[in-house]
Amino acid sequence: MVCAGYMEGGINACSPDSGGSLVCRVEGLYYVMGVSSWGRRCALLDYPGVYAKVAAFQSWIETTIASYP
Repeated sequence: MVCAGYMEGGINACSPDSGGSLVCRVEGLYYVMGVSSWGRRCALLDYPGVYAKVAAFQSWIETTIASYP
C-alpha cells in the first residue's frame, strides 16, 4: 500500500473513485503508481488516500498481459 494526497485536505480520492489510478509524472512521462483502495471519508485534513502499490503486482501484470497476445 502507498498513501497519497494533500495533508492539508481538500484534494483526494473519494468512495466512488475506488479502483481509480494514482498517476505520477516523472520527466514528462506518466506512470501508474497505485490503484485507489480506501481512505477516511473524502479528502480530510491529515488523512491521505490509500492505494494498492502497482509495483508490488508488476510481475503478475506483465505475465497476464503476455498471456494475451
